[in-house]
Amino acid sequence: MGCDISVFLEIDKGDEAPFSSPFTTSIGSGEFLAIDRNYSLFAALAGVRNDGSIINPVKPRGIPPNLSWKHIPYFFIPIKEETGHLPAQLWYAWNQKEYYSRKEAEKYVKNGSVSYNQPLMDQQLKAGQLITQLDTHSFSWLLLEEIKSAIALNDLTIKDENLLILLSTMEIIEQRIGAGRTRMLFYFNN
Repeated sequence: MGCDISVFLEIDKGDEAPFSSPFTTSIGSGEFLAIDRNYSLFAALAGVRNDGSIINPVKPRGIPPNLSWKHIPYFFIPIKEETGHLPAQLWYAWNQKEYYSRKEAEKYVKNGSVSYNQPLMDQQLKAGQLITQLDTHSFSWLLLEEIKSAIALNDLTIKDENLLILLSTMEIIEQRIGAGRTRMLFYFNN
């Protein structure tokens, strides 16, 4: 079975230290970017599919607590009994997404297929209102310099046009608003 990556770009336009504020901004509609399968790259970014020959300088960090609300529906599925307690913008984002009952969620969490959310959106989303998407794993995020470092440490050549565009976009944004103000969020699915 193959492994794919889903990639998202976020920006922190705040005045505080990069990504220390409770809210971040996504680019455009917030949809994910498709990157071609490249197991050497996956290993360098998060240790996924690593045969031991690739250096992974930053271990997976999980889902950040200040994840952009536009990205939450790609990472999580709501628990039906909690839908009346979701912030309004998320209610609309999930209008055609699936839901799980509390009982179904408990079953998936118990067998290790998914996990519950931690508090998100500056505590507007309480812990346990959502579960991670099924068949997803190794959630993480990296800053531009960390991505460049992982690529350089492993002497990787990037040919994927979408990834090259993403990295160029991150560089342009950081030239305008400051270093460390963009991050690439990602997860893998089987």
